[in-house]
Amino acid sequence: MKKLIVIVLIAVNMLWMVPLPAGAEAGGKEEASLTVVLVPGLSLKDVEWLTENGDHPSLWETGFFGAVNVKGEGAYSYLNNAVSIGAGGSSTGITVWNGYKPGEKLDGTRVEDLYEQWTGKKTDEPIYHPHVRQLVDKNEASLRPSRVGAFGEELKAGGVSRHVYGHSDTRSEPVRFGALLAMDEEGFVDTYTDRAVEKNRSRPSGMRMNPEKLLEEIGGAAASAFHAVEWGDLHRLYSESPNMTPVHFKNQHVTALKELEQFIHMLSASTDHEIWLLSPAVNAQALAEKSELAPLWVWEQDRGARGNWYAGTTRRDQLAAVTDLVPSWMAFYGISPQKQWNGVPLMFTAEQAETGPLFDTKGFFHRLAAVEAVYAGRGPVLSGYVTVLVVLLVGVSLVLWLRPESAGWRRGGKLVLTGAVSSPLWFLVTGPLVPELSTPGYVTMIALLGAGTAFLAERLPRHGVSVVCGLFFTAATVDLLLGAPLIQRSFLGYDPVIGARFYGIGNEFAGVYIVSGWLMMVPLFRGDGSRGKVRTGVVLTVLVAMLLFLAASGLGANAGASLATGLMIGFIVWRVTGVKVSVRRFFLFAPAVLTVLLGLLYVLQLGQPASHIHSAFEVLFKGDVQAIGKIVLRKLEMNWKIFKISHWTELFVTTYLLTGVYVWRKKRKVLGPEKGLAVQGCIVASVALLLLNDSGIVAAATSMFVTLCASYAWLLEEKPLHSEFQN
Repeated sequence: MKKLIVIVLIAVNMLWMVPLPAGAEAGGKEEASLTVVLVPGLSLKDVEWLTENGDHPSLWETGFFGAVNVKGEGAYSYLNNAVSIGAGGSSTGITVWNGYKPGEKLDGTRVEDLYEQWTGKKTDEPIYHPHVRQLVDKNEASLRPSRVGAFGEELKAGGVSRHVYGHSDTRSEPVRFGALLAMDEEGFVDTYTDRAVEKNRSRPSGMRMNPEKLLEEIGGAAASAFHAVEWGDLHRLYSESPNMTPVHFKNQHVTALKELEQFIHMLSASTDHEIWLLSPAVNAQALAEKSELAPLWVWEQDRGARGNWYAGTTRRDQLAAVTDLVPSWMAFYGISPQKQWNGVPLMFTAEQAETGPLFDTKGFFHRLAAVEAVYAGRGPVLSGYVTVLVVLLVGVSLVLWLRPESAGWRRGGKLVLTGAVSSPLWFLVTGPLVPELSTPGYVTMIALLGAGTAFLAERLPRHGVSVVCGLFFTAATVDLLLGAPLIQRSFLGYDPVIGARFYGIGNEFAGVYIVSGWLMMVPLFRGDGSRGKVRTGVVLTVLVAMLLFLAASGLGANAGASLATGLMIGFIVWRVTGVKVSVRRFFLFAPAVLTVLLGLLYVLQLGQPASHIHSAFEVLFKGDVQAIGKIVLRKLEMNWKIFKISHWTELFVTTYLLTGVYVWRKKRKVLGPEKGLAVQGCIVASVALLLLNDSGIVAAATSMFVTLCASYAWLLEEKPLHSEFQN
């Protein structure tokens, strides 16, 4: 045994030195230009309207389209999102941020003079950003550090000129955020002009974009250039909307959309630029309707090309993360993205005879409706769900304490608990029905399915809870093998609008998955001789398979959950073998066990798709203590934030309190040895999830909820099972 441990440690340390897979570099286009038309206020609903009612239908029948999660750090806002787009990662703005033309004054001083006073440099620039140093420093010092202006520096070093046009000024304040996409670390670009923003007394804020003048300015730029157009008409319209009559707003809205369409059409016809139509922030109306994903439409230099794009960061078609934009633009110019950017270039697949139809606007908007339905209903559904679980657990606790001898109360309590344990299963498999049902209708369906499951499980001679856990574990495993289509559509899954995770298994389901995989094997704990050895082999095989599924970045991709599973397995092996471990040996072997688990986690990433786990290992291998420290602080910050505001905190506190007060104290006396071990293993996994996950409170709450329900259900059995299994 000792030799085996030594061999494993040596193998892990050797594999530790193997470099992680790197992304492929894309070839660039020499003397080519890319134009980003940045339209604050544009929503996916607006784009859908244009595809159905636009004056140039051929424009919306070509290209590559989809949605982007552009949300920056902190509150959803144009400024935070624009900073994130330009920095290539989640970032935040500063309240005093803006751009100023030469001669404009800030606090009574001309901006060029202010820049000289603050930097000691005298320079003539087309636009100044006096507070650029504050913005750069704030985001570099963040727990999620990003480099504002780094993309502009790369373009400048690569010989690509940078040009910015337009603004989103309103009657009350200047809004000039377009340069955030192209500026260098000093806040400068090669040219800036707002001459295409002309005065027009009939338009919102008395201004409108002039497409002809804008095209003239773009056409005069260098051959290899990056153009950022801040098209502010929709932003101005929505800033004035509270004061406008509904009819006039609707007419102005149609006019603004069609003028934007006309500009894209003219730009497409008169240049060979690759064109990116992108919204950095949707309008207030879309936000109120829970439609936060921003539209992205790309027209390549081949104007007839159309098809699909795939984002490696999200592992989805037509859904990108904000981190993917800068690497995609760099790939266009043949500039290799640096390690500082976590995103990867979008992969465009043009529609060909052999590919079949890829361009499907109606299909996309149908899938979008499903995503938005989950996002819109997630808050009220999970809030009510958590509250019901808390009331249920407290109620059953009262039954156990006050009416322990009443057969009717005990039967009712067990039925309720079994139905509750089945609820994650039904949340998983009914996800595709979310867009088809109202929130009350969906909740009613879950309740009826849970009740039906409880009555069916009661008909089993024994192990009803284990059977229900096994059904969930099997369904979730199959779903992971298929790419997690059900998890992605479930209220207990991860939400692309929130953007905390895009693939694998999220923490809500991860906690249930681990304890369900363990609890479903309780019936196998009994047996002697050859049959006992077979059952032991089955148990170990399932546990190891669960660990592999959670760790592999192509499947579960959940590092915290896989480490928690490894610790649970280690605890179970220790309890079953009965090996006595002194305090000295514990502190001696604990680092070795953790090293083995980390090594196994690393090995399982080899040959797998790139993920956030790869990024974490790269930081670890570099020995960047500061970066590692920020990751730890970020996890603590996330858990504290969830603890303060999340509904899951109610369930977390309730389950841990009840577990400590009742189950942990009486499990040996009442449950019997095999079920006592089952509960112990689940508690170890739950505590490990709490300590190791960035939103560990959620995983700890869901895992302990299933554990407590199973424990209570066993306690409520009229004739508790006894076993010869020794722990």
